[in-house]
Amino acid sequence: MLPSTAAAHRPGTGLVATVTTAKDTPEDLTAFVHRNLQRGADHMFVFLDEADAAAREALSRHPGVTCIECDRSWWGATRPEHLNVRQGINANMTKGVLTRFPQFSWLFHVDSDEVLDIDREQLATIPSDVGVVSLHPLEAISRRRQRGAPSEFKRPLEDDMLQLLHTLGIIDRPANSAYFRGHLAGKPGMRPTLDLNFGIHNVIDLDHQPVEGHEASWLRVLHLHCPNLAAFSRRWENLLTSGPAPKLRQKRASTAAAIAALGRLDLSMSTKRRYARRLYRETTEDRARELKRLGLLEHVDLEERRYEPRQVDPATRAAITATFEGLREVDKTSFRRAQPAGVAAILDAVRVP
Repeated sequence: MLPSTAAAHRPGTGLVATVTTAKDTPEDLTAFVHRNLQRGADHMFVFLDEADAAAREALSRHPGVTCIECDRSWWGATRPEHLNVRQGINANMTKGVLTRFPQFSWLFHVDSDEVLDIDREQLATIPSDVGVVSLHPLEAISRRRQRGAPSEFKRPLEDDMLQLLHTLGIIDRPANSAYFRGHLAGKPGMRPTLDLNFGIHNVIDLDHQPVEGHEASWLRVLHLHCPNLAAFSRRWENLLTSGPAPKLRQKRASTAAAIAALGRLDLSMSTKRRYARRLYRETTEDRARELKRLGLLEHVDLEERRYEPRQVDPATRAAITATFEGLREVDKTSFRRAQPAGVAAILDAVRVP
């Protein structure tokens, strides 16, 4: 049986983990893991949104990853239709499991196109009564042809800079929502507890109210949202084949609708690709040279090793893996808006050798 639930707020010197529900190539997932483990994460929980033997093999060999394949045996007849719901369930299940392993101090909910960019020393100094932090986003510049890893990132701008870009015709409205192609809400992290739950971009309490997270300049997430044409094509293909479209900002919803409409047309593949390139230019490609000349971009070396991840000891890792396997046949909808008593009862019933 698992140990009893740990206290809500833990020392800041423990392990830092991430949780992700992903649908991507083995190569991209390997890069995602590599970058996060050298920029702040000690261990990563990756849920493969579809059965993928190649991705599972690539990730399962890595000592810094616990990989869970979300095949039919995982969801049974209760697989949620919406991707965002599946993401939330997997994140809150992981959070629940980690309440039984006090080695972990923090868990961050990130996507497979995101990279932690945090100061671990500063994180360890956050007072124990602060249980939630918020990562503010930097977004990779999008170029049609991007050689190597993205290294130039946009940061949210003040009103006067946005007005300048609008007046110059670089963005269509003087707003960060026009400047950024992806989300502006950032991503959440919390100390594992049963009293709070993950949303996609925030943490909510048991009354389903958002919890304000601690913010600081050293708490960031790097968002590789469509850094090139190839990533643009993969992203929207994944989104449109992962169930009903999630709620998107108006501009992104319009892009999704346009791509879906293009896909339904009876056109040759070469013609569809030509129009997909045009959609990319019209909706996503940045005017990178001008932004760089204006001094608005921040350089980040994604391949820089900032930290050496701490390893989870073999016994703990085996117990965590066994816990998730013990949860494989559980009705996962219990973790959507998880209530402490219900989650504790489920975890209490899991037998770990």
